[in-house]
Amino acid sequence: MPNIFDLLRGLLLVLLGGGLILFFFYSWLKNTREDRTVLVIKWITSLVTVITMLMLSKDAGPFMVIVALIGGMVLAILWTPSVADWVVGKVDDLFTGGSDEVDPAPFYSMAEGRRKRGDYDAALAEIQRQLERFPDDLQGHLLLAEIHARDLHDLATAHAVIEDYCATLDRPPAQAVPALTLLADWHLDLGNDPEAAVSVLRQITAQWPGSAEAKAAEQRISRLAQTDQVKAAKDRTPIRLKTGVKDVGLTQDTPLVGPAEEDAETTIANLAIHLESFPNDVVAREQLAELYSNHYKDVELVREQLEFLIRLPGTPARQQVRWLNLLADFEIHHAQSYETVCATLQRIVDMDPGNAAAHQARQRMSHVRLDLKAHEKSRVVKLGSHDMKEGLPPET
Repeated sequence: MPNIFDLLRGLLLVLLGGGLILFFFYSWLKNTREDRTVLVIKWITSLVTVITMLMLSKDAGPFMVIVALIGGMVLAILWTPSVADWVVGKVDDLFTGGSDEVDPAPFYSMAEGRRKRGDYDAALAEIQRQLERFPDDLQGHLLLAEIHARDLHDLATAHAVIEDYCATLDRPPAQAVPALTLLADWHLDLGNDPEAAVSVLRQITAQWPGSAEAKAAEQRISRLAQTDQVKAAKDRTPIRLKTGVKDVGLTQDTPLVGPAEEDAETTIANLAIHLESFPNDVVAREQLAELYSNHYKDVELVREQLEFLIRLPGTPARQQVRWLNLLADFEIHHAQSYETVCATLQRIVDMDPGNAAAHQARQRMSHVRLDLKAHEKSRVVKLGSHDMKEGLPPET
């Protein structure tokens, strides 16, 4: 029995040693800098030399030194260049960073230098040479379009460059959207053409509907539309108002001077019209909710606007949490019931009970009664701080 174990152990050691030797030679062959065929020939020649030396050493007697000298010279001739090349390569790697091949990439430093010197034609030619080798490089197409737009003031050609780049089939949004967004910026900043910018942004919403990029483009389109509305309002013919009471602080019968209620009404109407065309405009709906709270004191109208935002498809959870917390703020401000506020905060907990937002919502729920009381006291102080009958006719 011990002989079998010794045999198995010896066989295992042979297999392990042979595997290590094979792995060593495989790695050597894979990572060598010299010709692999020449390397294999050197291995075979070295093996034959070593075997010959071992065979001759049995009968060499006093000539053993000569046999070893001849064999050593053969091995030295074979491997001295390789060893020297390996040592020099290791030293060279310390300064060059290694012998790994670098993936080819376009270089635009020459084009940038010629652009800075004002030689735009040469810069464009250099960029085109790089794009011939790397036709899908986003940086090159953007640089090409930017020179046309900013330096040559040729926005039409810049538009064509971006359009040609984005027209490639199966162009991912990570490549096309930055180019189209930059083109929209140029139409606004350089061309002063909001309509062209909106047209470019609509390409994003049409080509990648429902994506995060499309939603961002929709928000920007709605902002541009609202800006145009504001600009149109400013360009209207001014309305002449009647002259108000002069020296109002010196008159005996001071007329009531209230807030400009018509301004809030007009803003609400404009926002409602805007949201009919752009229902997913987040900023406009938040503004409308705040106006409903401050002007109409109607928490149900506020809730309607915020619930619309919360239910928007693809809305990130952190944004939903923000709107639910905002809804809870409005509910506390308008003295809703304890149960109503807690139900709103509980929706945050139900989304993901283990995250930080849920922990903060639980903390808020423990303080809701105190918040409601504090708000109620502030309302009492505010209402009781002046005479409610001030400005009214005296009782008879």
